[in-house]
Amino acid sequence: MRTSYVLNHYMDEAAAKIRRIAHEARYLSVNGTLMLQDYPFWLYHAIFADYSTISFLAKCMSDIDYFDLRPLYCILRSSLEKYADLANLCAKGRTYEWYLWYLNFESNAMEAYTAGDSREGASLRRKADSYKRQFMERWEISRCNRLTRYYVLGDFNQLIQGGVSTDIVQFNRSLSKIDSKCSQILHNNVTFAARHNREEIKDILTYIHYIMWTSQWMLPRFYAWNLPELQEGLARLQQAIDCIHQGKGFME
Repeated sequence: MRTSYVLNHYMDEAAAKIRRIAHEARYLSVNGTLMLQDYPFWLYHAIFADYSTISFLAKCMSDIDYFDLRPLYCILRSSLEKYADLANLCAKGRTYEWYLWYLNFESNAMEAYTAGDSREGASLRRKADSYKRQFMERWEISRCNRLTRYYVLGDFNQLIQGGVSTDIVQFNRSLSKIDSKCSQILHNNVTFAARHNREEIKDILTYIHYIMWTSQWMLPRFYAWNLPELQEGLARLQQAIDCIHQGKGFME
């Protein structure tokens, strides 16, 4: 099985439009910060890197004797996290950054403890706990961990209600479940061969297109930017999604 020429064309066209957006961003700044370094755009650009990698590997899978899907699931899980963070920043504003700072300091604390530096670890853990407490109080939640980003997406789903496909809203409600599936596959030593899991390939490509489409849709909500490639990229991504849904995305 291979991706169809029609789907490849739409994916290539979408990628060309998004690369143009990234090129233009090199010359722009936001509040004194280069746009490429502004966190929402950094997330968008990183999601595009994931999209490009998954679409490229999907196009190459028929040329590989035994294509293992686990790398695609690894990239997909990383993209799910970045997508949820971008969506929450869009809906909740900069207070969501408290959660991101919590994750950052918690990760650094774990590294310090692992390296045997308990003093530095304790200091970083206190900072993590401070951001964690602020975030939990602000959004009235009782638990906070890596998966919390998926459970606080309700505001974003309300924001996009009526403005995007119901498929994407439903996809957003399933992010935690999809993340869990990716984690199980990654931690399982059994090879996940593409030739025996065609529906899995279709799901992966559908999910990454939902992620890229919605990230593209969000970009003007962060930046007052009138580039034709924004809408043109959306149109190509939608054509790719329709192609997959209509059963025209793959060929034997």
